[in-house]
Amino acid sequence: MRHSKLPANLADGEFRRWMITMFAVVVCQQPALANPETWDADDLIAGQKGVGYCVLQGTQLDSFEVEILGVQHDVIQPGRDLILARLSGANLEETGLFHGMSGSPVFVEGMLVGAVAHGWTFSMEPICGITPIREMLDLLEQDLSGPNEYPMAATPPVGTLHRIEPLPLPVWVSGAGRGVEAFLADVLEPMGMIPVTGLGASASTTNPPGDLKPGSSVGVQMVRGDMSVSAIGTVTWIEGDRVLAFGHPYLNVGAVDMPMTRTVVHGVLPSQYSSFVLGSTGETIGALRQDRSVGVAGLLGEEAWMLPVAVTVDGPSGTRTLKTEVLDHSLLSSSLAQIVVFSALESAERLLGLASLDVQLLVTLSDGREVIWNQVFSGLHAPLFAARGVGGPIASLVWSGLQDVRLERVDVHIDVRDDVRVARIASVRHEPQQPRAGRPLTLQIELAPVQAPRQQLDIDVILPASARGLPVQIQLGSGSAAVSWGAQRQDELPPRTSDELLRRLERPRRDDELVIEIVADAPGLSVGGQSMPSLPASVGRWLQQTPSVGHVGRVSGRVLHTQRMRVPYVLENEQVIDLGSLDR
Repeated sequence: MRHSKLPANLADGEFRRWMITMFAVVVCQQPALANPETWDADDLIAGQKGVGYCVLQGTQLDSFEVEILGVQHDVIQPGRDLILARLSGANLEETGLFHGMSGSPVFVEGMLVGAVAHGWTFSMEPICGITPIREMLDLLEQDLSGPNEYPMAATPPVGTLHRIEPLPLPVWVSGAGRGVEAFLADVLEPMGMIPVTGLGASASTTNPPGDLKPGSSVGVQMVRGDMSVSAIGTVTWIEGDRVLAFGHPYLNVGAVDMPMTRTVVHGVLPSQYSSFVLGSTGETIGALRQDRSVGVAGLLGEEAWMLPVAVTVDGPSGTRTLKTEVLDHSLLSSSLAQIVVFSALESAERLLGLASLDVQLLVTLSDGREVIWNQVFSGLHAPLFAARGVGGPIASLVWSGLQDVRLERVDVHIDVRDDVRVARIASVRHEPQQPRAGRPLTLQIELAPVQAPRQQLDIDVILPASARGLPVQIQLGSGSAAVSWGAQRQDELPPRTSDELLRRLERPRRDDELVIEIVADAPGLSVGGQSMPSLPASVGRWLQQTPSVGHVGRVSGRVLHTQRMRVPYVLENEQVIDLGSLDR
């Protein structure tokens, strides 16, 4: 174990310095300390010296020197104190505050002060904000049994010049290529986390969970399996099997259930912008159960449930399957599933070049019900759109707020072809030129594919007799376009039941499907999200006055007829034909 030599002015006498040194040795050697002696922030005096702990390499603790500068009140939020301190030693003069030291415990005169947790952007010195330990200890009085459901996360403030903010958590990533880094950054940076790719592969350690100490590095695993994504911080205190860490929120969502892992630090990478620790995650040692503004708390020896996500990619070069588990969390599950899909496509070398992807998403719920979602993507950025597209249905499920919607597993199957299948609807004509209600109409549709000759489709439709005397339009577009038309026509409220939600998610929406809708410019009603265009006026009035039938909304256009057909292209645009008022 390495310890920096304490400065000569640490105490007034040799005995006081000896006491502090002995306490530092005890902290490093004891796996758990109950009822720590602590400082009240208001009792600290500027100029007091102390010692802090973190891991710079491996799993052994390193010490750094601390000088108390003062205490600020209500600077983070009302009722919250922040202890200001200058750090030195442990190469901090070169690295400055580094990402990964969040939670590093600080002791003054042998008593615990708090956790290194905040810093100033572009600061020239390693000056930090310490979260008082007495505020953090309140976390151990919270319920550590795990959440019933997840609330929405608080959005961290956007960093500006010389603004104090929580030290970002480095996120170690392994099993993913460089193409995933930008995707990860979009998801994690708004939450105060910085992805570091090319790291994070599992490291074998022989230490039992009880060897965790204040100052040890600790991880929170977001993805595990064939790829790994873990946020890294530092343990502040341990009482029995209860652990405090970080000194600032992870996501600030209250009760959580997230895997807590051991980590091995390979070193600290100095950077003018932001230094951070490099390393690998080890075995799971417990579960994070509380995530609050003053830090996080967890239990050693507990297991956190994670959502299985498997992605299979079939392509010209063969079949590859990526098997992972991601956090079961309303804020992150959909984004992490997107990252897994993106990584699977990257591993199959399908991120660049023209390609067409046929995607099937199968979500299994805990009660055995299934949601099947299909879509097709084509073009230069098809893999990116496919990964993002998969996240939509998953987000709708985890954010539904419905008690009987709990995800059991997610399976994604992607067929890849080395071609582009994209077309525009170049023009639409109709015969006869003077259409009549109740009579057939032939649509002559010209498709303009990319890198292929134009093609014409002749499709016969019947103009309904109910359209007599009404202004009529014919809309043509893809399956996604048709879903958008429906949403624009009616004031659709969020689904009230899980069955209604599942029906909406399974609506046909493939973009290689040509949808033709004959729409009359006439008011109608929707009941429970279902359009009812031909209701008698008396029935409509009754429905609007009867709460038990569900939500009754107005529809701005009445769909008289819908026709679908599969085409060999992803349709990029829409067309509208205005037929005017049809003859009676």
